[in-house]
Amino acid sequence: MTSRRARVALAFLVIGYFAVEAVAGAPRSPLVPPMPPGVAVPGWTARLARLVGADRLGVGALIAVGIALMAGLVAAFAILLLEAWHGRVGVWAVVGSAAAAIAITTAGPLMLSRDVFSYAAYGRIVALHGANPYVVAPSRFATDPFTVAASPQYADVSSVYGPAFTLLSAAIARAWSRSPAATIEVFKMVAGLSVLMAVGVLAAMPLKRRAFAAAAIGLNPVLVVHVVGGGHNDALLALLLVVAASLAVRRQAGATLLVTTLLTLATLVKAFAAVPLLIWIWSLVRAAPPRERLRIAASHLGVAALLAVVASVPFIAGTRTLRWIVNASSLEGWASGPRLVARAAGAVGLGSAGARAVDAAFLLAFAVILWRILSLAVPQAATRDWAWALLLLALALPYLVPWYVAWFLPLLVVAVDGKLLRIGLSAGCLLALTGIPSDPTFASGAWHAMVFAVHYVAAPVMLGLLALAARTIWEETREPADHLAPGGG
Repeated sequence: MTSRRARVALAFLVIGYFAVEAVAGAPRSPLVPPMPPGVAVPGWTARLARLVGADRLGVGALIAVGIALMAGLVAAFAILLLEAWHGRVGVWAVVGSAAAAIAITTAGPLMLSRDVFSYAAYGRIVALHGANPYVVAPSRFATDPFTVAASPQYADVSSVYGPAFTLLSAAIARAWSRSPAATIEVFKMVAGLSVLMAVGVLAAMPLKRRAFAAAAIGLNPVLVVHVVGGGHNDALLALLLVVAASLAVRRQAGATLLVTTLLTLATLVKAFAAVPLLIWIWSLVRAAPPRERLRIAASHLGVAALLAVVASVPFIAGTRTLRWIVNASSLEGWASGPRLVARAAGAVGLGSAGARAVDAAFLLAFAVILWRILSLAVPQAATRDWAWALLLLALALPYLVPWYVAWFLPLLVVAVDGKLLRIGLSAGCLLALTGIPSDPTFASGAWHAMVFAVHYVAAPVMLGLLALAARTIWEETREPADHLAPGGG
């Protein structure tokens, strides 16, 4: 059932992810951010680096090898997807290869991001320092090993993550308080298990192209290297969205409140998941008979509110408890197309006010298209609508990083064919090639060159993808399909 070309692609991907770990295990690897004091890369990756000679390469050579490996992985991934699309790949061959790739990456060093250090820092504020991370910033505890290692942009900012994830972070920080290395590895395990479980759910769903869906998530370089390798909580978001989608697609009796529960939990990890939650509840209310709408709205909003209150109770501090929503939306830069336009506005003399106006204009455009999606929303098309909205949101935000692919791609492979799926996959493949080297401390010149390429090569492409996605969704929302028309008037 699996073609020879697909078998070669699968083998290359698994071996390629193993090779990435060899580069990550080398001294001063450009794939690994500066670690907290006393934390080293896992011993097996250091031995692997010595075995293949990666430890003898300079930083410049390691950067070149790392980028070449990622490019090769993207190429093999594209070949595999083409074979899977045409039904020439067995689903369990994909699942087995994905499990191997995710296990290898989970067991390796933290890669290409310092976000895990922020997760741990916020968790330790609760668990070890007895303070509220929505009120105080990590810089209050300047000697904490994770504050020392965290990205400077987070040091003076209270938590940007939802209270459900902060509770999980606090539990991890408390359980592994004496071992920063173990703390990092547990966050990576959460990410790895989340992606692997999402792959399992996709493989079990009644999809036309199950192998394609599983491969698009479980063997995708941006998800394996950046999301799992970086230990990002976006993996947990992806799992919650995929499970919610599986229930929504099957339309099982009594499952609607469970879908609301899962989407609310996702929102309490990252605020951006509020978009599919809004679409879901609105579609249920809109599709219901008029006499049932108030009851349905009250029950689903009640579940969402109850979960939000329960998760937030340990952190209640007036309006400051909600500051994480604002903080999460205040980040700017990387491969964002709108931010490219904002920088151009600043460069022509419009200053910061002009840049903010550009950011607001893109978000307003997103809101207009979201309103069109809501105006036609029905439960039968909910997963498709979530995919549309999250793809458009990620591309319209003033901050776009590789791990944001975990928001929209799992939903796209479930519910969308054609142009929008290609847009999502293209965005993910391009973002997979960014971020090497991971930090300017290794090779300042190479890092600045990489950032320049992200800003002025990747960001323009993302801007084009945003325009194409917006146009496609606008056209798709002109008229409701007859078979998706809401029932009950």
